Amino acid sequence: MALWSGCGAARPGRFEAFAAAGTTYTQARGEFLRQSLELYIDRDSLELRKQHAATNLTTESRQQLLTAQDKIVLERMRIVQDLEHHGDILRLYFAALAQLSSAKGVAGAEGAASRLASEIGKLSTNLAAQSIGGAPVGAILSRASGFAVGAFRNRALARHLQENAAIIDRELWLEEEALRLLVEEMIADRNALRNEDRRVTVTVPYRSDSPLPADWDKARRANLMAEAGIAKAQSAQEAARQLRLAFEALSKGGNESGDLTALQSAVDALSRFVANFAQAQSRKP
Repeated sequence: MALWSGCGAARPGRFEAFAAAGTTYTQARGEFLRQSLELYIDRDSLELRKQHAATNLTTESRQQLLTAQDKIVLERMRIVQDLEHHGDILRLYFAALAQLSSAKGVAGAEGAASRLASEIGKLSTNLAAQSIGGAPVGAILSRASGFAVGAFRNRALARHLQENAAIIDRELWLEEEALRLLVEEMIADRNALRNEDRRVTVTVPYRSDSPLPADWDKARRANLMAEAGIAKAQSAQEAARQLRLAFEALSKGGNESGDLTALQSAVDALSRFVANFAQAQSRKP
């Protein structure tokens, strides 16, 4: 990537704001990953329960089915663990980037940021090879393109971005695609679980001539709130997208305040989603 100069160069201090938003993103995104995994396992258990009830399987066949599904779930857990590790390194990188772009000039920040960029770059091969819902995460990289890094008064920051911006951009593309695929599955999993929960706890009792269970009202409320809230899982993908766009704009030397405003808004939406989702799960009767 070429280093060029111009009056539009981004102020180094803006990277500190970017890094702060990125750190919050990695924290909320970690909770999102845990929630998506729990839904994935619950959906798988629901399907196993249906097969157990609807098919005349032998003891051996049931064991084979359970073992096969456990293997699939454990593979998803491994993918989530890889993504968690990816997020951990990103969080450390954002902290180093904030120090590097600081006007105070923190000693050793350039070396730390470059080491972390190199470390996260090594995760690309493994993460890009992963598939979620049958879709390869790395396919998104065909849409990634290089860009020229802007000029900065902070020479250490300029050197770092010239050498490492492409690596970080690649990782943010992968991050965005992984969350997009997880969001699609999470919504489908939650809807399947909600439909079954509604059938058992709301619809069947209400259609029955028997008195309604004492917790029927709470079950109906939780079900409807879950239906209204699950679409907001898309905030995870949007936060990842805004993180990538903000990094690209700042690295190019953009001055637009809207980049960071949009990022902060998207990160706030993700934080609200994971908090509200956890609260809704705790309300379930």
